[in-house]
Amino acid sequence: MKFINRKSPFINLLRSIQNRVRSRFFCYSDLLKDVMCFVKGGLALRREGATPPAAYSAMRRLYCKSNGRFNDYVSAIIKVLHPPKKIKIGNSVLGKLSNRDLKSIAKSISEQGYHIFDARLSESKTAAIVDFARSIPSQALRTGDDVKIGAYADELLPYPSHPVESPKYNIRREDMVQNETIQKLLVDDGILAVAQKYLGCTPILDLIAMWWSKPFQGKASTEAAQLYHFDMDRIKFIKFFFYLTDVTPETGPHCYVAGSRKRKPQQILRDGRISDDEIAKYYQKEQMLEICGKKGTILAVDTRGWHKGKALTEGERLLLQFEFANSMMGQVYDKIEVPENVDSNFLKHIYNNRRTFQEINIVPSSPDKAAS
Repeated sequence: MKFINRKSPFINLLRSIQNRVRSRFFCYSDLLKDVMCFVKGGLALRREGATPPAAYSAMRRLYCKSNGRFNDYVSAIIKVLHPPKKIKIGNSVLGKLSNRDLKSIAKSISEQGYHIFDARLSESKTAAIVDFARSIPSQALRTGDDVKIGAYADELLPYPSHPVESPKYNIRREDMVQNETIQKLLVDDGILAVAQKYLGCTPILDLIAMWWSKPFQGKASTEAAQLYHFDMDRIKFIKFFFYLTDVTPETGPHCYVAGSRKRKPQQILRDGRISDDEIAKYYQKEQMLEICGKKGTILAVDTRGWHKGKALTEGERLLLQFEFANSMMGQVYDKIEVPENVDSNFLKHIYNNRRTFQEINIVPSSPDKAAS
């Protein structure tokens, strides 16, 4: 009786095929579980107005497993469910934008991941926001190995006199929305039109933020997003950055890897921070951009591409950010509360565009807090 040599090439080949089949089975099984978890999360979002944490985690995994293709498929469905509406662009901070201009901007963001607008915020608008940001209380970002990312110190004081040393001082959203200049930017027709053109559907104002940055311990901070990473808060989104101070190579430019918005090298496609050296292995030097600009500079960026905020070595930087998404599937944030005594034109925009401003709640005015 002849025995099969277990070390023969034939046996090794069979084992290799068996291992591959088993590996693919478990891979597709995990993928299907994540898809089902995502679908259930979408139904829960419609019922309860919030994405369950498990569904949000599944969405982030699906982005990595599919290299962004899953997000593309879901976005195509959202386009059909919430088609764009006509936006008449009036006096926009982005200038006069034709439909041809909007197509060109959207194409630029789709291919390169970002767009720098020719128009800038006026000196008066920029100065008004800067003065406001210096006088309003801010929260200092906490840092350290034992600190949860995104945690802030308890002290609430204006940035110039804040006692806590930090790389970032965040201004609260409830204070931001009471500023008249910021209100006008939030409902700017040009900004809304660019967001809609890129997303392919009626946009949702998802997030607003403004913060001061300054040099801190001579190194990049993970907590302050000063190492390369990609964002995955929503299925598809676009961020508008407003430079409110001059941004030089020394004062914290937005760093972006051009062309990294769509597909990424599998070797570094992971949900976490990536070093400059790792990025440099897979992208050309000319793709690794430091976007500097005079105060008033406006950028539109899809931060699903690799990006970071460069650590400051001198001076200070004030940045204003708006984010528009095609769906609220993803990270859960508190609603943006706006007092009912704000500018009537601002309120009119909110009431007339409920999908876009669904994350804004109009609340009774506080008698001891007037609008700025």
